[in-house]
Amino acid sequence: MSTVKSLERQRLVETMAEKSPILITGAGGQVGAVSPLIIQNLRHRGYPIRAFVRKDDARAQAMRDLGAEIFVGDLLNSYDVFEAVKGCRRVYFSMSLSPYYTSAAILLAAALKKQGGTELLLDMSQQLVAHLEIDQIRLDKTVPPPADATDRHGSAAVEWSVQERAHWTTERALEWSGLPVKHAQAAIFVENPIYSRFIAADLHRGELPLPLGQQMIALITAQDSADACANILAEPAAHPKTGFVLTGPRALDGNELAEEYSAGLNRPIRYVPYELDDWNKKYIDPYLSITGRHTNEHLKHLNWLASTGQYNVATGELEQVIGRPGQTVTEAIEQRPEIFHTYGASFTAARPGRTSVETPQGAF
Repeated sequence: MSTVKSLERQRLVETMAEKSPILITGAGGQVGAVSPLIIQNLRHRGYPIRAFVRKDDARAQAMRDLGAEIFVGDLLNSYDVFEAVKGCRRVYFSMSLSPYYTSAAILLAAALKKQGGTELLLDMSQQLVAHLEIDQIRLDKTVPPPADATDRHGSAAVEWSVQERAHWTTERALEWSGLPVKHAQAAIFVENPIYSRFIAADLHRGELPLPLGQQMIALITAQDSADACANILAEPAAHPKTGFVLTGPRALDGNELAEEYSAGLNRPIRYVPYELDDWNKKYIDPYLSITGRHTNEHLKHLNWLASTGQYNVATGELEQVIGRPGQTVTEAIEQRPEIFHTYGASFTAARPGRTSVETPQGAF
């Protein structure tokens, strides 16, 4: 970068630091959450941050130590939301998986409309939502799609989960709000428990069990997603698109994924294909009492999408936003081995002894 450009960027940071804080919701997320990583990125660049959390705990203190202002509240409490947005012109919206996801987004949009002066509302959404229209999505995949859906849109109608419907309705509601809105439509994360915690014991035995069949998937890392969102929040004008379909750098099949895991974990790993229903019963259903039915069904839905080849494309949009190559699965595993931990249990912990599993915001 030239000296002139460096000076210009420094002036931008200094100017931004004197302006209103950027509000980041979902900031109390667990391992794999995007919001805390966005905060780290922007604070290191000098941007003022207000972090919206549910609890003022150790995670909130870590962000406070970075210089972020901490706001404790509930995204479904309209008064909390209105207080949180005061003075904020740029906002990042995300929250834990919830059937009330769209309700929270609408409350946030209403508060911003009431205040006025919004420069950007960036919404964390999902990859496939970018291409779906109302007649292409249904809750029951046994219901036939409209007769002309495939002809008009070039692809068959697909099943959706309640959470994916929430992402779709959130995008539409925010667009109709008239606010300056952008969507980060991310692929499945490497940190998703389907690809980390749920299979940790199997990886220890040298196996990568997945219901991918012969399909491919371009997993993205939480860090790359966060860096992309931070760049958009920092310089909205430099990223004029309204939707960014963010995927990992390469679409990989099961055997190629196993090679990435082998390199990251420094042990031989082989791909073991599973039937979808068998995998779900073995790896997702045991956690129903912990994750809850909403999360449980959404994870199964992601598996179905992956097994039918609907995540088999790497878009290249991530690299355009972050200005560097996206992280590989191997790099993510090497840098964040904690994604295979469950409440303090190590990667080598046996599966039967585990009693709980985190369902982090942003990792789905």
